[in-house]
Amino acid sequence: MKKIVFLGAADKSHVLLALGRLWTSLGQKVLLVDSTMGQAVQGYLPPAFTGSAVQEFEGMDAAYGFVTEAQLKRALVQAGTEGTYDVLLLDTDHTQMVTGRDLPGYHKRVWCWDGKRLSLQKNEELLLRLCLHEAEAPLSFL
Repeated sequence: MKKIVFLGAADKSHVLLALGRLWTSLGQKVLLVDSTMGQAVQGYLPPAFTGSAVQEFEGMDAAYGFVTEAQLKRALVQAGTEGTYDVLLLDTDHTQMVTGRDLPGYHKRVWCWDGKRLSLQKNEELLLRLCLHEAEAPLSFL
C-alpha cells in the first residue's frame, strides 16, 4: 500500500478528498484518514452515528475520530477492509498516530502551510511534538 502523510496546521481536508477522488478514478482503493484534532473532513461527509467512523464516500473510504493506529486498525478489521487498500492518505497532528520514527515508513511526506504566521508557529510546535529528531536519517518533505 502506498502511504502518504500530510502534516501541518493548514486545513487539508478538501485537498485530500480531491486526491482521493483522483486515485479512485484511476481504479485505486483509497483510505483517507483524518486523525487531526479538528477533524474537518467530517464537514464534507454525511453524518455518522458515532464519534469515530469509517464510511464510504464518493468511491473511497474516509475515516475520522481515530487518535492511534491501533484504534484505526480495529475499526478496519471490524469493517473487513484491513489490508484491502492501495493508497492511504493520512492527515494527522496526533503524535499517538505517527512520530519521527514512523515517518520513514511513508512513501511521501507532505508538509502543509497556509502562509500565515500563526500556522507557521503551530507547525513548529508540531515538528517538535512529532520528535523528528528521532528519525534515523534526515527526512525529506514535499
